[in-house]
Amino acid sequence: MTAFAEEHRNYLDECTRTTRFPRDLYLEMGGRGWVGPMTSTKYGGLGAGVPEYCLIEEEVGRLGLVSPQISIQGQLWLKIWGSNEQKRRYLKGMADGKIIFCEAISEPDVGSSLKLMQTTAQRDGGDWVLNGRKTHINLGHQADVMIVYAMAEQGITSFLVDANENGITTKQTSPIGLRLIPTADVAFESVRVPDAARLGEPGQGIKTLLSTFNVSRLGNASELIGFGRRALGGGDNVCTRAAGGRRSGNRFPGYPMDRCRRLQQAVCVLTGPRPGGTIGGFGSRPCPRNNVSQKVGHRRCRIRCQRILWPRWRLWFV
Repeated sequence: MTAFAEEHRNYLDECTRTTRFPRDLYLEMGGRGWVGPMTSTKYGGLGAGVPEYCLIEEEVGRLGLVSPQISIQGQLWLKIWGSNEQKRRYLKGMADGKIIFCEAISEPDVGSSLKLMQTTAQRDGGDWVLNGRKTHINLGHQADVMIVYAMAEQGITSFLVDANENGITTKQTSPIGLRLIPTADVAFESVRVPDAARLGEPGQGIKTLLSTFNVSRLGNASELIGFGRRALGGGDNVCTRAAGGRRSGNRFPGYPMDRCRRLQQAVCVLTGPRPGGTIGGFGSRPCPRNNVSQKVGHRRCRIRCQRILWPRWRLWFV
């Protein structure tokens, strides 16, 4: 993954600056199994488990690649709740990167509060009619298919909806971060979908939403750890900046060298080698001891970096 990221570094940086989703790179990542790590090879995935998923997500964050997290969560929804027809239609394309997926949950006036959700789903014969607005939807403008949460008579209900259905309009917005997967506003105006588009039973949307969290939140956390590793990877640059950009022999004038060494040690805690060394090194499931030790290491690293750098950072922002 490191070689892949370095090969496309300039292109990734350009897409980040211009808030552009690099679909071609995402497709190539899918072909390597990075977009569908937990989906079986039958459906175009890697056929691996949670440890591999977390390692891929962490490396994605560390290397600044396009995040597959949204699609991976969508694949989990499909595997748990999808009908055979839905799996046949969407799962393989999502796993190999050919189908772009998004989650249409948050709304302009209520955020992600399911209780206050204003998008509606009304039965009309054998169909459902969707009306409402969603906001801050990552890849909402680029998506081919989306999971839409709406309030039906029975309660919150989820649907898999093709993004090219009549009545759906999208407008890309400019996010502060994660600019490789831009946000969008999505509007539904009398969008008619068949009952076969429903994911789970009517009124069971909260169950479908929460069913993936035990796994998908591990991926979220892993990607954030990757962001931290990437930021701390420039520890030497931080030390140089703190010293005013001057270096003399093995000392930074005006900045104690022991603090620089302590910063480097803190960086090593977070960026050191993982147990096993390879994606498959963890075996079939996460090792609690490794997780606990890494958690303690990350916490110690954060505290140490704060103690070392805060006095200087405070001066920069005065």
